Amino acid sequence: MNNNSNVIEISKDEYQQLAQGYMYKKGAKTFMGRAPVWKKRWFILINKQLRYYKTDVGQTNISTAIPQGTIKMEGVDAVQQIGLLNKDGSTKQSSSSSSSSSSSSTMWSFALHTKERVYHLYSSSEVEMNYWITNLSTCVINIRDPTINQEVAAFEASSNNSSLPPLVATSTSSKSHSLPTTAPITKQLPTLPNRTSSPASSNPSSPTLTSSSQISSSSSVSTSTSSSSSSSTTPISRQTRSMTSPIAGDDDDFVVVSSKNRSDSVAGPSPATISISGLSNGTDRNGKMISISGASISDKIKHFGGGNITTMVAITKNKIWSGDREGNIVTWTTSRVTDERDRLKKGSQWRPHSQAITSLLYSPAQKYVFSASLDCKICAWNKSDFTLVYCHTARIPIYQMIETNQPNMLIYCGYSDNVTSICLFDTVQQVSRDIPLHSFLSQLSYVPQTLFPQTTINSNVKNVRRQKEPRKFTKLLLVDDRIVIATSHGELILWSPWDGKVCLMADVGYQDITAIGVVGNNLWSCSVQENSTMSVIFSNSLPNIVTIWDLATLKRKRSFESMHPILNFNVFNGFVWAVKRNHISVYLPSSGQTVYETIDLGEDMNCCSLYNNGCSWIGGNYLFRFILTDSWININLPSPDPHPDIQNWETLTLFLSKLKNRLKYLHTPKLFDLLMDIGESEGILSNHLMLIVQSFRYYGYGMSFTSKQIILGDINKLIRMSRFLNSSLNRFKHDLSLIFEILKTIKYLSFNFDKYYHYIQLDLILKYSLLLNQPSLIKYSLMIINRYLSFTKTLPSILVNFVGSNLLNSNINSMNNSINSSSSSSGNSSSGSDKPGKGSKDTIKGVVGIIKQYLKILTNARIDDLSKHSIIFFIKRIYSMDNHTRDMFKKEKNLSTLLTIAKMPKTTNNYYCQEALLFIQQILNDQPKLNDLVAKLGGIELNQPQQPWSSSSVIDNVGLIIYQLTSFSNYNLVNSSSLTASAAANAKRESSVIASSPINSLVFTLNSILHSVQNTALKSAKITIKEIQLPEEFDVFQDNKSIIQMSAIFPKNQFEAQIALELVPNVKVRLGVELKGFISGEATLSEPSIKGVLTLGFEHGTATPLWISFKDEPKISFKCNTTGFFLKPVDMILKPALSMIIKKKFVEPNKFYLPSL
Repeated sequence: MNNNSNVIEISKDEYQQLAQGYMYKKGAKTFMGRAPVWKKRWFILINKQLRYYKTDVGQTNISTAIPQGTIKMEGVDAVQQIGLLNKDGSTKQSSSSSSSSSSSSTMWSFALHTKERVYHLYSSSEVEMNYWITNLSTCVINIRDPTINQEVAAFEASSNNSSLPPLVATSTSSKSHSLPTTAPITKQLPTLPNRTSSPASSNPSSPTLTSSSQISSSSSVSTSTSSSSSSSTTPISRQTRSMTSPIAGDDDDFVVVSSKNRSDSVAGPSPATISISGLSNGTDRNGKMISISGASISDKIKHFGGGNITTMVAITKNKIWSGDREGNIVTWTTSRVTDERDRLKKGSQWRPHSQAITSLLYSPAQKYVFSASLDCKICAWNKSDFTLVYCHTARIPIYQMIETNQPNMLIYCGYSDNVTSICLFDTVQQVSRDIPLHSFLSQLSYVPQTLFPQTTINSNVKNVRRQKEPRKFTKLLLVDDRIVIATSHGELILWSPWDGKVCLMADVGYQDITAIGVVGNNLWSCSVQENSTMSVIFSNSLPNIVTIWDLATLKRKRSFESMHPILNFNVFNGFVWAVKRNHISVYLPSSGQTVYETIDLGEDMNCCSLYNNGCSWIGGNYLFRFILTDSWININLPSPDPHPDIQNWETLTLFLSKLKNRLKYLHTPKLFDLLMDIGESEGILSNHLMLIVQSFRYYGYGMSFTSKQIILGDINKLIRMSRFLNSSLNRFKHDLSLIFEILKTIKYLSFNFDKYYHYIQLDLILKYSLLLNQPSLIKYSLMIINRYLSFTKTLPSILVNFVGSNLLNSNINSMNNSINSSSSSSGNSSSGSDKPGKGSKDTIKGVVGIIKQYLKILTNARIDDLSKHSIIFFIKRIYSMDNHTRDMFKKEKNLSTLLTIAKMPKTTNNYYCQEALLFIQQILNDQPKLNDLVAKLGGIELNQPQQPWSSSSVIDNVGLIIYQLTSFSNYNLVNSSSLTASAAANAKRESSVIASSPINSLVFTLNSILHSVQNTALKSAKITIKEIQLPEEFDVFQDNKSIIQMSAIFPKNQFEAQIALELVPNVKVRLGVELKGFISGEATLSEPSIKGVLTLGFEHGTATPLWISFKDEPKISFKCNTTGFFLKPVDMILKPALSMIIKKKFVEPNKFYLPSL
């Protein structure tokens, strides 16, 4: 023991002493049942045991001293904080002062729960109690998952704070003592000083922290450890409320206790608080580390919209849009100041909505930004010139709108006093359709929660209130191909409209759910007890419960309390950021519960967050931007070569598990490269490959569409993944478990990245879809195949030339032999060379043979509903592509299978049955002569509508409605005559945009640029490009006919290129010109030329163009012909305006940063 610092260093031997000090242990009751006897004992937490002795045994006698008793920490199920009690065991009503907290008549008590008994302990002060609870909780966590403590130590080391400042007992006062002030134990652990006096006579003062480790590089950035962060809100009054969360033995991410006596931290002292309140508007602090979680403040700008920011969306990696409570939209752009620094700038601002904007979404395919508001409007905006494309009016105020994995489809929810709904919105046809979930949810029961209490409110009262008040849908969250819904009844619904499960439902309690967020494989929610006031989410007088749920089963894993309501969850840099009104609580995702640190924003009304391009954005009255620095690789992986020893299988398994756990919370491109390097090595085992393949399912996990577009800038990584997965399918055919994981990963990548379908090895996937004895493989194979078909308009040649074996009655060996037929060839053209014997009855030839096989699989009871639904999707898709396929349904055997499926009882929940009925109706419409064959087979009622969403107020099958609204195969069934004139015109315009030529796209882009600068350089003129005329061909053999003449210099050591160019395109540009609103006409520009020296800058370390700049003002010339006398002077306006734009944007020292996604 170090007598000077009173800190025990953790040794590497078997005796790892974590904490020591005096406490009181509850003994047996005295005579006549009076107050129990509390015995003073010396406790030592050492070697996964809590030992207690009669007196202090000293540091040197630990190994030889015999304890009076031992509590094994492996058997501890929960650590429960009881709080402030009187000596007789009754609850103390008030604890407003530290003196009362430590008086002789009170004690701070907690309990250790084991399966055999409950141990009651108490300390003389709250600080001592927190000290023990923190160390005991951390000990239990480390026993169950040793990697958690390593994470803490690693991240603290990354911020030069690996050892937290010890609190030294002062020599001036015997009443002062030193205790830990931050979260979990790392390398050094403070210990309580030896006490010779009884707790009854001691009155310790509040602990004070030495300033040796405080961040003092700037006066505006400070670290403190006060009991609560600098807050403009009133702290919650202390009440003795406790909630114990048992530890699930099979839970990898468990946590021990939650208590309602603490603010944000359930047990233990307050976390380190990072304050940024001293930053002024626009102050830049790039690279200044202020957070031990790796965040540094870069920008803080006041939002002058009249209301706080409520939602944000990323458009590109350098531009975001925000919406506020007053209905304003503001654009924000980060622009380069130097090569190392950038600056956040406010752009345009306008007010399209009369009430709060609740959601902003960006569609990269359409280049539109969609805004939704409480004023019942959905507006589509051009992302370039901010013009309104259209405005759709919903019948309810919209509280949340999210994107989906389906093209041109959004989902929104909302409610009014009497109406609530979830709706699908078609962004092309501008039509909203209700999804009638209410009747379906009334038939569901809650997921049973065996380990935890269901609610904090009496169940009878809760049920009565739920019957009186209608269920309202308040929040939506997209999780891969599932959607999470929060309701006003304190319910969470896990909805899988594209996975056949429909939904699960869990009871949070009759509470308002203020925030939901996905953290790895878990769902985090924050709920506050129901209140009649409108400002319930900003209340600090009600308990706020954070609950962590399993995303697969929607079962509650643990709960803990947050003093302040959480308004948003997000994962930044591998940490969970819980956004509150004026600060952010940072949690470790693996352990949760204990606040790792608090970032005090110093401003109120913060309620949303956003990740984009390595930065975290926080929106409220101010807009904050943090630069995120990830040092996990440098700390956790060996350098300079991070690759492990492939031959050391045990070490490799731990290494891959560590990478997988990291990728679960943070997309790190370097780790994916490392995984592929390991997977492509010789001698890799299948269980190691399985870990690698499972890790690939976190590629882009939880990212927005814009973020996915950014990471797709490195398309080679996706190509490399596809080659690795296809190769593994061929190499490990015998390992069905690995094949199953590979198919799941291919399904994930193909559904989340449209470009992936180019790299699917369709012939091999087809063979796995034909295995009757492997329903799991069939399920995912069919989903991949249908995803592939959704991008093609013609029948793929691989289906026409396919040759395989009939595996209906095969065993695993025969299956492997069949699949081996594709191993000798590569690519989608390989299957034709591996044909079975001529005339074999087991041969499947071409697409007709595939469909016949699928029809047999349809009647198999082992095949799940989703697979049967996928089969019908496949047959319908092929039926629409291939005329020859239609003839096969003229045969009685093939048509009877569909009729058998379609005739299933209407009460069934298998919506593939009614989809089969619609398919039969389509066949009979195309081939009326088949009506006689259907009648011969028993007939069928063909009264199902082509558009089931357009009729019937009584919904028999919600799953069918969902599928009809979202399926690729039914997407074009909408009757265009039912659309309004404006919607039909917009749909036609959308189609023309999709099929537009490059020239049309260029005209659109140039007009957007002209519109954006007309308010500055062209204030008196409105110019629109109407047409660009190109010559039919260019003679590349004549230099004088060349479009561009240039000479370029690419230096070796600098990422800049000097290009001397002369651009002389043989084009004509026809313009529409309007001067001051009363003079209008057309002008034609011809023989344009531009000549100058251009500097092209690249991103450092890459060949990606970043910016351009002319060394001097380039020479510009063109001829201008006008129609109309009054437009003769237009030549005098265009040239100066064009020169002004180029000089301001493109001439040194100005740099024009190239737009990119």
